[in-house]
Amino acid sequence: KQGLPTYWIARSWYRLREFQAAKNNFQIFIRKYPTSLKAPMAKFYLAKIEVALGLPGTAISLLQEVIREYPNGNAAAASRKLIAKMNNTL
Repeated sequence: KQGLPTYWIARSWYRLREFQAAKNNFQIFIRKYPTSLKAPMAKFYLAKIEVALGLPGTAISLLQEVIREYPNGNAAAASRKLIAKMNNTL
């Protein structure tokens, strides 16, 4: 179950738009459970938080990391879509 409570707490903070609390919990989750099946999505949500905080450069770096580390997963597909969306709005 590798840290699932921490992951879901972070997701809950994200849904509440409490981005700093979500970011802290996602970072803890990734640091403690880097091999968890939820790690790719945790990194994806970290990138979405960076977008919400007005840091697109940091977000794109995180999204590219997700694509590089997990190229065939759902998080990579979502990362590609978010990068495309960000490029269309620039």
